[in-house]
Amino acid sequence: QAPLQVATVAMGDGSTQPNWTNLTDSVPSTTSGGRSIIARAASGKLGAAWFKYAADSTDDTFGVYYSESADNGTSWSDATMILVGERPLDGLNINGDADTISAGANLDLAFRGEEPHVTFTGNINNRLQFANVMHWTPTTGAQIIVLSHQEPGLGAYSIPLEKRQQNMGSIAYPTLSIGDDNRHVVVAFSAVAQTIDEEGNFTDDVVSEEGFQYYRVWGVGSSDGGRNWGKPFIIQNYFEKGTDSASIEYPAASETGHVTSGSFELPLVFQARRVPGMYTFNGTGESVTDVGPITECSQHFQRFVVTPSMFRSTAAAPNDESSAMRVELFPNTTSSMSAIELELQKATSIDVTIIDALGRERAHPVSTVRYDAGIHSIRIDAASLAPGSYHCIVRHDAGVVARRLEVIR
Repeated sequence: QAPLQVATVAMGDGSTQPNWTNLTDSVPSTTSGGRSIIARAASGKLGAAWFKYAADSTDDTFGVYYSESADNGTSWSDATMILVGERPLDGLNINGDADTISAGANLDLAFRGEEPHVTFTGNINNRLQFANVMHWTPTTGAQIIVLSHQEPGLGAYSIPLEKRQQNMGSIAYPTLSIGDDNRHVVVAFSAVAQTIDEEGNFTDDVVSEEGFQYYRVWGVGSSDGGRNWGKPFIIQNYFEKGTDSASIEYPAASETGHVTSGSFELPLVFQARRVPGMYTFNGTGESVTDVGPITECSQHFQRFVVTPSMFRSTAAAPNDESSAMRVELFPNTTSSMSAIELELQKATSIDVTIIDALGRERAHPVSTVRYDAGIHSIRIDAASLAPGSYHCIVRHDAGVVARRLEVIR
Protein backbone atom coordinates (compact mmCIF):
# COMPACT_ATOMS: atom_id res chain seq x y z
CA GLN A 1 0.00 0.00 0.00
CA ALA A 2 1.25 3.46 -0.84
CA PRO A 3 1.44 5.77 2.15
CA LEU A 4 -0.97 8.67 2.40
CA GLN A 5 0.72 11.98 1.61
CA VAL A 6 -0.34 15.28 3.10
CA ALA A 7 0.86 18.84 2.66
CA THR A 8 0.98 21.09 5.71
CA VAL A 9 0.05 24.76 5.70
CA ALA A 10 1.71 27.55 7.68
CA MET A 11 -0.98 29.14 9.85
CA GLY A 12 0.81 32.51 9.82
CA ASP A 13 0.77 33.36 6.12
CA GLY A 14 -1.23 30.46 4.67
CA SER A 15 1.65 29.23 2.50
CA THR A 16 2.01 25.53 1.72
CA GLN A 17 5.15 23.93 3.12
CA PRO A 18 7.65 22.67 0.50
CA ASN A 19 7.99 19.20 1.99
CA TRP A 20 5.43 16.38 2.06
CA THR A 21 4.80 14.25 5.11
CA ASN A 22 4.16 10.50 4.77
CA LEU A 23 1.73 9.00 7.24
CA THR A 24 1.63 5.31 8.13
CA ASP A 25 0.40 2.81 5.53
CA SER A 26 -2.63 1.68 7.52
CA VAL A 27 -4.97 4.62 7.76
CA PRO A 28 -8.40 3.48 9.04
CA SER A 29 -11.42 5.32 7.66
CA THR A 30 -12.86 6.23 11.04
CA THR A 31 -13.54 9.89 10.29
CA SER A 32 -16.33 11.46 8.33
CA GLY A 33 -13.73 12.83 5.96
CA GLY A 34 -15.62 15.90 4.87
CA ARG A 35 -15.09 15.85 1.10
CA SER A 36 -13.88 12.30 0.39
CA ILE A 37 -13.52 8.98 2.21
CA ILE A 38 -12.17 5.50 1.54
CA ALA A 39 -13.07 2.20 3.24
CA ARG A 40 -12.31 -1.51 2.86
CA ALA A 41 -14.87 -4.34 2.73
CA ALA A 42 -14.46 -7.70 4.47
CA SER A 43 -13.28 -9.26 1.19
CA GLY A 44 -10.55 -6.65 0.81
CA LYS A 45 -12.10 -4.56 -1.96
CA LEU A 46 -11.83 -0.81 -1.61
CA GLY A 47 -14.64 1.70 -1.86
CA ALA A 48 -14.29 5.45 -2.30
CA ALA A 49 -16.92 8.17 -2.02
CA TRP A 50 -16.37 11.82 -2.77
CA PHE A 51 -18.06 15.15 -3.41
CA LYS A 52 -17.42 16.93 -6.72
CA TYR A 53 -17.76 20.70 -6.74
CA ALA A 54 -19.32 22.60 -9.64
CA ALA A 55 -16.84 24.37 -11.91
CA ASP A 56 -19.31 27.22 -12.50
CA SER A 57 -23.03 28.01 -12.40
CA THR A 58 -23.70 25.96 -15.56
CA ASP A 59 -22.01 22.80 -14.24
CA ASP A 60 -24.66 20.30 -13.08
CA THR A 61 -22.19 17.48 -12.34
CA PHE A 62 -21.70 18.52 -8.70
CA GLY A 63 -22.66 15.95 -6.09
CA VAL A 64 -21.69 12.66 -4.44
CA TYR A 65 -20.05 9.79 -6.35
CA TYR A 66 -18.90 6.26 -5.46
CA SER A 67 -16.38 3.83 -7.00
CA GLU A 68 -14.81 0.45 -6.11
CA SER A 69 -11.47 -1.26 -6.64
CA ALA A 70 -10.90 -5.02 -6.50
CA ASP A 71 -7.12 -4.79 -7.00
CA ASN A 72 -6.08 -2.68 -4.04
CA GLY A 73 -6.48 0.62 -5.83
CA THR A 74 -4.71 -0.12 -9.12
CA SER A 75 -7.93 0.23 -11.14
CA TRP A 76 -11.37 1.57 -10.28
CA SER A 77 -14.90 1.03 -11.50
CA ASP A 78 -16.83 3.70 -13.35
CA ALA A 79 -18.18 6.20 -10.85
CA THR A 80 -21.71 5.64 -9.57
CA MET A 81 -23.68 8.88 -9.29
CA ILE A 82 -25.29 8.75 -5.84
CA LEU A 83 -26.86 12.22 -5.98
CA VAL A 84 -25.62 14.54 -8.71
CA GLY A 85 -26.97 17.95 -9.63
CA GLU A 86 -30.29 19.33 -8.44
CA ARG A 87 -32.91 16.61 -8.72
CA PRO A 88 -36.72 16.58 -8.38
CA LEU A 89 -38.01 15.37 -5.02
CA ASP A 90 -41.38 13.62 -4.90
CA GLY A 91 -43.77 13.50 -1.98
CA LEU A 92 -43.14 16.62 0.11
CA ASN A 93 -44.10 19.71 -1.96
CA ILE A 94 -42.94 21.97 0.85
CA ASN A 95 -43.51 25.25 -0.99
CA GLY A 96 -46.75 24.21 -2.65
CA ASP A 97 -44.94 23.19 -5.81
CA ALA A 98 -42.33 20.65 -6.90
CA ASP A 99 -39.26 20.44 -4.65
CA THR A 100 -35.66 19.74 -5.57
CA ILE A 101 -32.87 18.11 -3.61
CA SER A 102 -29.11 18.37 -3.90
CA ALA A 103 -26.15 16.85 -2.06
CA GLY A 104 -23.88 18.53 0.47
CA ALA A 105 -20.13 18.05 0.75
CA ASN A 106 -19.91 16.28 4.15
CA LEU A 107 -19.97 12.49 3.82
CA ASP A 108 -18.83 9.15 5.21
CA LEU A 109 -18.50 5.58 3.93
CA ALA A 110 -18.47 2.17 5.63
CA PHE A 111 -19.17 -1.41 4.54
CA ARG A 112 -21.82 -3.77 5.90
CA GLY A 113 -20.16 -6.98 4.75
CA GLU A 114 -19.69 -6.33 1.03
CA GLU A 115 -22.41 -3.65 0.80
CA PRO A 116 -21.23 -0.02 0.80
CA HIS A 117 -23.15 2.46 2.94
CA VAL A 118 -22.70 6.19 2.29
CA THR A 119 -24.16 8.99 4.39
CA PHE A 120 -23.99 12.63 3.37
CA THR A 121 -25.60 16.01 3.94
CA GLY A 122 -28.28 17.33 1.61
CA ASN A 123 -30.57 20.28 1.07
CA ILE A 124 -34.12 20.71 -0.21
CA ASN A 125 -34.86 23.71 -2.45
CA ASN A 126 -31.40 25.05 -1.58
CA ARG A 127 -32.85 26.41 1.66
CA LEU A 128 -31.13 26.41 5.03
CA GLN A 129 -34.27 25.37 6.90
CA PHE A 130 -34.47 22.11 4.93
CA ALA A 131 -30.95 20.80 5.43
CA ASN A 132 -30.93 17.04 5.92
CA VAL A 133 -28.92 13.85 6.33
CA MET A 134 -29.10 11.24 3.58
CA HIS A 135 -28.16 7.56 3.35
CA TRP A 136 -27.37 5.43 0.29
CA THR A 137 -26.73 1.80 -0.56
CA PRO A 138 -26.90 0.20 -4.02
CA THR A 139 -30.09 -1.57 -2.84
CA THR A 140 -32.02 1.28 -1.21
CA GLY A 141 -30.73 4.19 -3.29
CA ALA A 142 -30.45 7.65 -1.72
CA GLN A 143 -33.01 8.46 0.97
CA ILE A 144 -33.52 11.22 3.51
CA ILE A 145 -33.08 9.85 7.03
CA VAL A 146 -33.08 13.15 8.98
CA LEU A 147 -34.79 16.43 8.08
CA SER A 148 -34.31 19.79 9.81
CA HIS A 149 -36.98 20.42 12.47
CA GLN A 150 -38.05 16.78 12.42
CA GLU A 151 -37.47 17.14 16.14
CA PRO A 152 -37.68 20.47 18.05
CA GLY A 153 -34.33 22.26 18.05
CA LEU A 154 -32.83 20.20 15.23
CA GLY A 155 -31.39 22.49 12.55
CA ALA A 156 -31.79 26.14 11.58
CA TYR A 157 -34.32 28.43 9.94
CA SER A 158 -31.87 31.24 9.15
CA ILE A 159 -28.30 32.21 10.03
CA PRO A 160 -26.85 35.63 9.10
CA LEU A 161 -24.32 35.27 6.28
CA GLU A 162 -21.57 36.89 8.34
CA LYS A 163 -22.06 34.28 11.09
CA ARG A 164 -22.09 31.09 9.01
CA GLN A 165 -19.16 28.70 9.22
CA GLN A 166 -18.05 28.01 5.66
CA ASN A 167 -17.01 24.42 6.37
CA MET A 168 -20.14 23.49 8.34
CA GLY A 169 -23.79 23.70 7.41
CA SER A 170 -26.62 23.89 9.93
CA ILE A 171 -26.43 20.08 9.79
CA ALA A 172 -22.89 18.81 9.24
CA TYR A 173 -20.40 15.93 9.22
CA PRO A 174 -22.52 12.75 9.35
CA THR A 175 -20.49 9.70 10.33
CA LEU A 176 -21.38 5.99 9.97
CA SER A 177 -21.01 2.99 12.24
CA ILE A 178 -22.09 -0.55 11.26
CA GLY A 179 -23.10 -3.08 13.92
CA ASP A 180 -21.07 -6.27 14.27
CA ASP A 181 -24.37 -8.15 13.91
CA ASN A 182 -24.41 -6.93 10.28
CA ARG A 183 -27.91 -5.47 10.76
CA HIS A 184 -27.75 -2.33 12.88
CA VAL A 185 -26.53 0.98 11.41
CA VAL A 186 -26.06 4.28 13.27
CA VAL A 187 -25.35 7.72 11.80
CA ALA A 188 -24.13 10.53 14.09
CA PHE A 189 -24.02 14.16 12.97
CA SER A 190 -23.70 17.68 14.35
CA ALA A 191 -26.46 20.30 14.11
CA VAL A 192 -27.33 23.77 15.35
CA ALA A 193 -30.49 24.48 17.34
CA GLN A 194 -33.25 26.94 16.48
CA THR A 195 -36.97 26.95 17.27
CA ILE A 196 -39.62 29.52 16.29
CA ASP A 197 -43.16 30.36 17.34
CA GLU A 198 -46.30 30.50 15.19
CA GLU A 199 -45.42 34.01 13.97
CA GLY A 200 -41.95 32.91 12.89
CA ASN A 201 -40.12 34.63 15.76
CA PHE A 202 -37.20 32.81 17.38
CA THR A 203 -38.14 31.31 20.74
CA ASP A 204 -34.68 29.81 21.09
CA ASP A 205 -31.55 30.49 19.04
CA VAL A 206 -28.55 28.95 20.76
CA VAL A 207 -25.71 31.35 19.91
CA SER A 208 -22.64 32.77 21.62
CA GLU A 209 -22.36 36.41 22.68
CA GLU A 210 -20.76 37.08 19.29
CA GLY A 211 -23.76 35.51 17.52
CA PHE A 212 -22.18 32.21 16.38
CA GLN A 213 -24.20 28.99 16.51
CA TYR A 214 -23.57 26.29 19.08
CA TYR A 215 -23.61 22.74 17.69
CA ARG A 216 -24.55 19.48 19.37
CA VAL A 217 -24.29 15.86 18.22
CA TRP A 218 -27.39 13.88 17.20
CA GLY A 219 -27.81 10.31 16.04
CA VAL A 220 -30.28 8.22 14.06
CA GLY A 221 -30.42 4.43 13.78
CA SER A 222 -31.60 1.57 11.60
CA SER A 223 -32.00 -1.99 12.84
CA ASP A 224 -32.64 -3.56 9.43
CA GLY A 225 -29.51 -2.72 7.48
CA GLY A 226 -30.47 0.82 6.50
CA ARG A 227 -33.89 0.18 5.00
CA ASN A 228 -35.96 1.85 7.73
CA TRP A 229 -34.81 4.56 10.15
CA GLY A 230 -36.04 5.73 13.53
CA LYS A 231 -36.34 9.19 15.08
CA PRO A 232 -33.25 11.37 15.70
CA PHE A 233 -31.91 11.47 19.27
CA ILE A 234 -29.30 13.60 21.04
CA ILE A 235 -25.95 11.92 21.68
CA GLN A 236 -24.08 14.87 23.22
CA ASN A 237 -25.80 18.13 24.07
CA TYR A 238 -24.13 21.53 24.19
CA PHE A 239 -23.90 23.09 27.60
CA GLU A 240 -26.53 25.75 28.13
CA LYS A 241 -25.92 29.45 27.60
CA GLY A 242 -24.71 31.23 30.70
CA THR A 243 -22.80 28.16 31.89
CA ASP A 244 -19.42 26.63 31.11
CA SER A 245 -20.60 26.27 27.52
CA ALA A 246 -19.13 24.31 24.63
CA SER A 247 -20.04 23.72 21.01
CA ILE A 248 -19.89 20.00 20.14
CA GLU A 249 -18.58 19.51 16.60
CA TYR A 250 -16.89 17.19 14.07
CA PRO A 251 -18.14 13.79 15.32
CA ALA A 252 -16.32 10.71 14.04
CA ALA A 253 -17.63 7.20 14.76
CA SER A 254 -15.82 3.88 14.66
CA GLU A 255 -16.67 1.91 11.52
CA THR A 256 -17.92 -0.95 13.69
CA GLY A 257 -20.08 -0.91 16.80
CA HIS A 258 -20.82 -3.83 19.12
CA VAL A 259 -24.46 -4.97 19.35
CA THR A 260 -25.79 -6.85 22.39
CA SER A 261 -29.49 -7.73 22.75
CA GLY A 262 -30.44 -4.99 20.31
CA SER A 263 -28.36 -2.28 22.02
CA PHE A 264 -25.65 -0.64 19.90
CA GLU A 265 -22.41 0.51 21.55
CA LEU A 266 -21.24 3.53 19.55
CA PRO A 267 -17.58 4.59 20.04
CA LEU A 268 -17.40 8.27 19.09
CA VAL A 269 -14.91 11.12 19.18
CA PHE A 270 -15.84 14.78 18.80
CA GLN A 271 -14.35 18.22 19.30
CA ALA A 272 -15.63 20.74 21.81
CA ARG A 273 -15.01 24.46 21.46
CA ARG A 274 -15.59 26.71 24.43
CA VAL A 275 -16.70 29.50 22.09
CA PRO A 276 -17.95 28.72 18.56
CA GLY A 277 -17.06 30.96 15.66
CA MET A 278 -15.56 31.54 12.25
CA TYR A 279 -11.82 31.00 12.31
CA THR A 280 -10.97 31.38 8.62
CA PHE A 281 -12.53 32.36 5.28
CA ASN A 282 -13.49 35.81 6.51
CA GLY A 283 -13.69 37.02 2.90
CA THR A 284 -14.09 40.51 1.51
CA GLY A 285 -16.87 42.63 0.07
CA GLU A 286 -20.37 41.16 0.12
CA SER A 287 -19.07 37.73 1.22
CA VAL A 288 -17.31 39.03 4.32
CA THR A 289 -17.80 36.90 7.45
CA ASP A 290 -17.01 37.68 11.05
CA VAL A 291 -13.99 36.04 12.64
CA GLY A 292 -14.70 34.23 15.88
CA PRO A 293 -12.36 33.74 18.84
CA ILE A 294 -10.21 30.62 19.13
CA THR A 295 -10.74 29.56 22.72
CA GLU A 296 -10.12 26.24 24.50
CA CYS A 297 -10.66 23.59 21.84
CA SER A 298 -10.53 19.99 23.07
CA GLN A 299 -11.15 16.48 21.76
CA HIS A 300 -13.29 13.93 23.57
CA PHE A 301 -14.00 10.21 23.35
CA GLN A 302 -17.43 8.90 24.28
CA ARG A 303 -19.08 5.48 24.33
CA PHE A 304 -22.78 5.98 23.70
CA VAL A 305 -25.31 3.15 23.93
CA VAL A 306 -28.16 3.31 21.41
CA THR A 307 -30.96 1.31 23.03
CA PRO A 308 -33.53 -0.70 21.03
CA SER A 309 -36.24 1.92 21.67
CA MET A 310 -34.07 4.57 19.98
CA PHE A 311 -34.15 2.63 16.72
CA ARG A 312 -37.98 2.53 16.73
CA SER A 313 -37.85 -0.26 14.19
CA THR A 314 -39.17 -3.79 13.90
CA ALA A 315 -35.65 -5.07 13.17
CA ALA A 316 -37.08 -6.85 10.14
CA ALA A 317 -34.64 -8.36 7.70
CA PRO A 318 -34.26 -6.45 4.43
CA ASN A 319 -36.37 -9.03 2.58
CA ASP A 320 -39.10 -9.16 5.23
CA GLU A 321 -42.23 -7.39 3.96
CA SER A 322 -44.26 -8.00 7.11
CA SER A 323 -43.91 -4.36 8.19
CA ALA A 324 -45.42 -2.97 4.95
CA MET A 325 -48.02 -0.26 5.36
CA ARG A 326 -50.16 1.59 2.82
CA VAL A 327 -51.17 5.16 3.64
CA GLU A 328 -53.74 7.20 1.68
CA LEU A 329 -55.04 10.68 2.49
CA PHE A 330 -58.60 11.47 1.37
CA PRO A 331 -59.43 15.21 1.56
CA ASN A 332 -63.00 16.44 1.80
CA THR A 333 -63.88 19.42 -0.41
CA THR A 334 -67.23 20.05 1.29
CA SER A 335 -66.18 20.16 4.96
CA SER A 336 -63.14 20.45 7.22
CA MET A 337 -63.07 16.69 7.82
CA SER A 338 -60.54 14.51 5.99
CA ALA A 339 -59.51 10.91 6.49
CA ILE A 340 -56.32 8.86 6.46
CA GLU A 341 -56.72 5.26 5.41
CA LEU A 342 -54.14 2.78 6.71
CA GLU A 343 -53.71 -0.75 5.44
CA LEU A 344 -51.47 -2.65 7.87
CA GLN A 345 -49.94 -6.04 7.20
CA LYS A 346 -49.28 -6.51 10.92
CA ALA A 347 -50.10 -4.83 14.23
CA THR A 348 -48.17 -1.60 14.70
CA SER A 349 -48.15 1.61 16.76
CA ILE A 350 -49.31 4.70 14.85
CA ASP A 351 -48.65 8.36 15.63
CA VAL A 352 -50.10 11.09 13.36
CA THR A 353 -49.12 14.77 13.36
CA ILE A 354 -49.87 17.67 11.01
CA ILE A 355 -46.97 20.06 10.27
CA ASP A 356 -46.89 23.30 8.31
CA ALA A 357 -44.44 24.34 5.58
CA LEU A 358 -41.88 25.35 8.22
CA GLY A 359 -42.01 21.99 9.96
CA ARG A 360 -43.98 23.24 12.98
CA GLU A 361 -46.55 20.90 14.52
CA ARG A 362 -50.09 22.24 14.06
CA ALA A 363 -52.19 19.25 15.09
CA HIS A 364 -51.72 15.82 16.65
CA PRO A 365 -54.75 13.69 15.67
CA VAL A 366 -53.31 10.39 16.91
CA SER A 367 -50.83 10.03 19.76
CA THR A 368 -49.19 6.59 19.60
CA VAL A 369 -52.13 4.20 19.31
CA ARG A 370 -51.72 0.48 18.62
CA TYR A 371 -53.63 -0.74 15.55
CA ASP A 372 -54.19 -4.36 14.55
CA ALA A 373 -53.51 -5.67 11.05
CA GLY A 374 -56.17 -4.63 8.56
CA ILE A 375 -57.66 -1.45 7.10
CA HIS A 376 -58.28 1.53 9.40
CA SER A 377 -59.66 5.04 8.80
CA ILE A 378 -58.49 7.99 10.92
CA ARG A 379 -60.57 11.19 10.83
CA ILE A 380 -58.75 14.53 10.67
CA ASP A 381 -60.51 17.81 11.45
CA ALA A 382 -58.75 20.70 9.69
CA ALA A 383 -61.11 23.36 11.06
CA SER A 384 -58.38 24.85 13.26
CA LEU A 385 -55.84 25.05 10.41
CA ALA A 386 -55.35 28.24 8.43
CA PRO A 387 -55.48 27.93 4.62
CA GLY A 388 -52.21 26.69 3.19
CA SER A 389 -49.99 23.67 2.58
CA TYR A 390 -49.44 21.09 5.31
CA HIS A 391 -48.07 17.58 5.62
CA CYS A 392 -49.62 14.70 7.46
CA ILE A 393 -46.80 12.75 9.13
CA VAL A 394 -47.59 9.12 9.98
CA ARG A 395 -45.00 7.51 12.24
CA HIS A 396 -45.09 3.75 12.69
CA ASP A 397 -42.84 1.07 14.16
CA ALA A 398 -40.65 0.87 11.06
CA GLY A 399 -40.37 4.49 9.96
CA VAL A 400 -42.19 7.61 8.75
CA VAL A 401 -44.63 8.29 5.87
CA ALA A 402 -45.62 11.82 4.75
CA ARG A 403 -48.70 12.88 2.77
CA ARG A 404 -49.47 16.40 1.56
CA LEU A 405 -52.60 18.15 2.87
CA GLU A 406 -53.99 21.34 1.28
CA VAL A 407 -56.40 23.45 3.33
CA ILE A 408 -58.60 25.73 1.20
CA ARG A 409 -61.32 28.00 2.55
